[in-house]
Amino acid sequence: KALGDYRALVLGAPLQTSGWHKDALVFVDRHRTVLARQTVAVFALGPFDDESEEWQEARTQLDQELARFPWFATVSVEVFSANTLGLRWKLIPALKNIQASDIGDLAAVRSWAHTLPQKLKLVTE
Repeated sequence: KALGDYRALVLGAPLQTSGWHKDALVFVDRHRTVLARQTVAVFALGPFDDESEEWQEARTQLDQELARFPWFATVSVEVFSANTLGLRWKLIPALKNIQASDIGDLAAVRSWAHTLPQKLKLVTE
């Protein structure tokens, strides 16, 4: 299927120290025409630690990245811990020596995902 053939989209990518992952930014820019007409929810994987300042910085960083695309309207935006999926250890070998934490909140991910059908207008009330 072509991207425009879907009724709605969920776009997720990790946050890095330099911003939202480059591939996500390229994707949004490349598919501008379709995304401008689509119903889209966005999430980012960010904080590794359970410090409120780190969470606020991650959310601010994601909001700033999305602001680069004023035409890109989203129905929901959320930030989750990268530890939720255990990605720290698999994708970033240099972080293998850092102590693992248990801040990944899979229940929060499920809760957010559960709200998406209505937000993406895939079901009627």
